[in-house]
Amino acid sequence: MAVAKGMITASFLAGADLTSCQYEAIKMHSVAHEVTVAGSDNEKCIGILQNAPADGEEAIVCVLGVCPAKIMESSLSAMDYLVADSTGGLEQADDANGHVIAILLQDSSSTAGTTNEILPVLVCHLECTASDA
Repeated sequence: MAVAKGMITASFLAGADLTSCQYEAIKMHSVAHEVTVAGSDNEKCIGILQNAPADGEEAIVCVLGVCPAKIMESSLSAMDYLVADSTGGLEQADDANGHVIAILLQDSSSTAGTTNEILPVLVCHLECTASDA
């Protein structure tokens, strides 16, 4: 692992083509030491992809700290808890027992329908309770 610009990263092998998945939530693949993009809502993830590797190339994943991430909802506020959505982007945690992967550090756009906004987040790993959602 390396520390750079306020983040701790880890290197894995891309278990699929991740060239269009930069800044998305990443999970462990069924093959050891490989990662893929999150594919279901509220999935347990290990971090946020920081590069855009092809299948079998090195995937750099922010596992802790501040990094850019793809936000899929508009009108979110700084300090909102975020979980993976079904496309690998991040959305607000709204369920008890959610698998929070990050905390939003800047308000998202208030424009209705705005998605795929790249904003800073604090990557962390915690479980959301009913009072947190």
